[in-house]
Amino acid sequence: MIEVVEVTVELTDTDYVLAQKDFLSQKLGFQVGRALVVVIVLFSLAHWVLWHLQPSVVEVAPVAFLAVLILGWTPLLRLSVRRSLSSNPSSRGAQRYLLSEQGLALTGALHNTAVSWPGIVRVRVTRHNVLFFVSKAFCYFLPRRAITAAQLKALEDRVVHEKRPYQRARGSA
Repeated sequence: MIEVVEVTVELTDTDYVLAQKDFLSQKLGFQVGRALVVVIVLFSLAHWVLWHLQPSVVEVAPVAFLAVLILGWTPLLRLSVRRSLSSNPSSRGAQRYLLSEQGLALTGALHNTAVSWPGIVRVRVTRHNVLFFVSKAFCYFLPRRAITAAQLKALEDRVVHEKRPYQRARGSA
């Protein structure tokens, strides 16, 4: 008999931001690589054009562009998550996660969701979260800070027992 995993946790804004980052890196991992190549090519092209049109702008433009690209990502993601959370009252308060023979159950003050094991297409463990994918475009998350190593092992045993794909991201040990 495989152990049932039950966890209750108060989710924070940071939990949601980290989950969104993990989800995007899992969902768009391959596409982000292609997008980075496109950005580098466009950046190089813009640099070449500016060099020929206005050499003085070329000295400042690359640094400004990269600063906005790198430094702007996290604040924009945090702002987007906060806006989503402010319009979703069910995201506040204690959230209860239950992994059993039936599947994954999530309950809170304003919601009750259950997904049977055949509905979970993949489970991915990252440094900050356990992601339960129900499709390529949607997943539920459980913060790693909320579970012990023994509970994570029980979760892994449950997922393997249910024959669902289970992956550990690099650096998630």
